[in-house]
Order: sequence, then C-alpha cells, then structure tokens
Amino acid sequence: MKAFFEIKADVETIAHEILDFMSDNDDIELSNGSPWKFLDTSSLLRTCPVLFDFFRQHRLLVKDSAITYVTDANDLPMHVDEKPVVAKINFPVRNTKGWTNRWYTVDDLESYPKRLNQFGSEVYDLSEAQARPLTEYPDMPNPIVFNSSVPHSVEQYSDTAKSPRVVASFTFHNEPIEWLK
Repeated sequence: MKAFFEIKADVETIAHEILDFMSDNDDIELSNGSPWKFLDTSSLLRTCPVLFDFFRQHRLLVKDSAITYVTDANDLPMHVDEKPVVAKINFPVRNTKGWTNRWYTVDDLESYPKRLNQFGSEVYDLSEAQARPLTEYPDMPNPIVFNSSVPHSVEQYSDTAKSPRVVASFTFHNEPIEWLK
C-alpha cells in the first residue's frame, strides 16, 4: 500500500468552514495539551456543507474528526497511529507551507517496545528507531488519504513556516483503503 494519495477538493472553502466552526466553539482548547484536538463530528459536518458534500460524494461515513494543532517542530515526531484504523484523510486548514508530512521505513517495527499514547492506547515507541525516509508530502496543498500504519511525522523544513499548523483529520466507518492501493 502507498503511504499517501493526494485528493483534489475545494480546499479554500473547506478550510474556511473548519476555521469558522473552530472559532464558534469555545470548548475547543487549542493551546493546552496534546496537538490532537477532537471535535464534535456531527456539529462539524452540519456546519460545514462543502466538507459534508465532499464526504458524501466519495461515499465516506465519517467516524471521528480532530484538529492537529502543531506549534513546534517536535509536536508530532515519528509514530504509528493506533489500530485498527489505517486510512485517514487529512485536510489542510492553516499554515501548512514550510511543513512536511514524512513517512519512513523502520526495519522490524514489531520489535520496538510499546508505550501508551496520549489517548491511553498502546503504540510502538519509535523514539530510538533507526528510520529511512520513504516519501513525503510538503506544504499539504491538498487533502490526502494516508496510511497511518506506516511510521510518519510532521516536520518543519523551512524557517519561514508559520505556526500553528492546523490540519483536520478524519477517520471513517468505511475506510478509503482503495486510494492507497
């Protein structure tokens, strides 16, 4: 399977819808804790019609939604997401230029110790992993379906990158695996 697949969409309108949703919801605490901020998916889809239409057009049933709010180059180091989800979609929202999504090859991934992630689930501890870059997607001009079971990170590659880097992430009841084949 591929590490990611780029999708064409109305990025500007969807980004504005998501930003408006975030600004209208005082309960979204962006500056504290984990870079992952889970959203009320039903409310998000109700108030973001272009986003909702995108998912409906592709026959995707959204399970969960979150914002990754990255303010530091060390916020999302190399990791593998918790199972069973594999295919996720990330939408650029704000300040993605100068940042890259990067995927890696890690030999004997299963041999690494496990730790609890910020959500209390067991994941591989890749902090000491010897990894080789596999591919990357700089600046995230478009949404991507990505393979969250491949070690990946978000890294700042330019001194002109702005923060916070804001990306909306979605999981599905019917994962879009076919885009990764």
